[in-house]
Amino acid sequence: MAKQPGKATAYYQQLLKVCASGNSNRVELAHAQEFLSTVAAQN
Repeated sequence: MAKQPGKATAYYQQLLKVCASGNSNRVELAHAQEFLSTVAAQN
């Protein structure tokens, strides 16, 4: 999803939504949260 921030944002939002009810410390979820925070800060 390089150079496709719109697609990445939608993907990460869906990933976090699906995993919201779980109790996980996976690196992938932390990365998704960090990415979305960065995108939100830029807007």
